[in-house]
Amino acid sequence: MLSIFKVLRDACFIDIFDLNWDISSEDINQVRLTKSGKYGFFEGVARYFYHIITSVLYLKFSISTFKEKVIILSGTKNQLRALSKLKNIGELVEFGTYSNSLRNNSFEAYPYLVSLIFVPVYFFKLVTERNAFKRKMLICRADRYIFSYGLYTFYSYVMNSRNTNLIILANDHSVWQRCALLVAQSKKIKVAYVQHANVSEYFPSLNFDYAFLDGKYAESVYKVSPKCKVYKVGCLRFEDFYFHNENVNITKRTGLLICFNKTDTEEEIFRVVNECINKFKGEIGIRFHPSDSRSSNYSVLMAQSNITNETHSDLGHVLGKYAYCYAGMSSIFLEASLSGMKCFTISSEYYDYYGFQRDKIIRVFQSWDDLDFASLKESVQEASYLYNCYQIDDGNVISPSNSIKKILRADGCI
Repeated sequence: MLSIFKVLRDACFIDIFDLNWDISSEDINQVRLTKSGKYGFFEGVARYFYHIITSVLYLKFSISTFKEKVIILSGTKNQLRALSKLKNIGELVEFGTYSNSLRNNSFEAYPYLVSLIFVPVYFFKLVTERNAFKRKMLICRADRYIFSYGLYTFYSYVMNSRNTNLIILANDHSVWQRCALLVAQSKKIKVAYVQHANVSEYFPSLNFDYAFLDGKYAESVYKVSPKCKVYKVGCLRFEDFYFHNENVNITKRTGLLICFNKTDTEEEIFRVVNECINKFKGEIGIRFHPSDSRSSNYSVLMAQSNITNETHSDLGHVLGKYAYCYAGMSSIFLEASLSGMKCFTISSEYYDYYGFQRDKIIRVFQSWDDLDFASLKESVQEASYLYNCYQIDDGNVISPSNSIKKILRADGCI
């Protein structure tokens, strides 16, 4: 049994910046991208107590799942889309705001409550930090940094190598997953990483035991630790669509799908929708990111303009329905291009974070006046070559989930 004093002492010295890579990295700069942090310390504290209260109200006190041989950690709907393909090999644990229901099997109430003990440690870190950017993040995202201490302590107690052989994650840069990786490694528990979305060169090195990537692009941008076994298996999250919709007739599609995420402001949303209505004379659909709750705010606009809200529709179905896809800085272009859609954006709304413009996955017009739908073409071949490399066995294509299971089974992990 671990000494409580040793765990608490070790927790005081964890690198909370490394564990919170997404908000601590100046290259990613997630707070700026999501346009949050405007209210400084008040915002961080408000978020902290909001999560404490909601985790208790939704009874997020489950720890029984950490006794399973294989634990699968899912923190968002997008992660779940990939990880659900593997749920028959282990226990799926869902957490985060999308697990806010009384029927959840989440654990977050424990680490949030335990983290209260470490508030003095957080303030010591705050007053001694000299890096201006990190100090700013410590202030406006106090909730995440304080939570890190409680999460490390919680994982240290519930993870046990006598029960668990493998932990599967679908994120490499958020505190929930990076903290799980840190503790699992200290306890000699193997960790596998699967992609749930496109990746960036600014993400941390692959320091897992196994990394199951979409294809050549992901392999090219990641730095890899010597112990990590890397496999290109294809897009796990969309295997149902790509394996069971071969007969979708691309030529019969006619509509335009407009995609938004949290980085898009209200002003940008109205401008883009109005430009698309003026330029495109056909069916238009709008899809917000699954974690963006604003779609209902635009119901009047969509009703008046005869636009379909596709936010809660099955993504595979949506990708097979429309001919064109518009977005700002979004990884949706990858899935859209792989499904045969013709993808475009406007330079003032776009930054080539994922390299889609460089790899000729999308067409970037200088302005809305330059937009020409007739000049757009599909980029299935370019996208498939770089982003969706399936494994082949005796001439047969293996689905991503079966590839992953085959590898883990051969190594005795499942």
